Amino acid sequence: MICVICKNKKMKRGATVLPIERRKAVLLVTDIPARICANCGEPYIDERTAKQVEALATEELKATSV
Repeated sequence: MICVICKNKKMKRGATVLPIERRKAVLLVTDIPARICANCGEPYIDERTAKQVEALATEELKATSV
């Protein structure tokens, strides 16, 4: 994988935070497994993880009736 920001090819395993905005609510999802660019720190999450995060956000925002 090549970083789209700095074009670096080295990634390291880590975690990231993703703010999700829906209507008037903001849900902050933390500790998301990600590949992190070793040069600039840009996080990348895989498609499966992204779908899981989206499902979690939808469920949480429904529960709070926002």
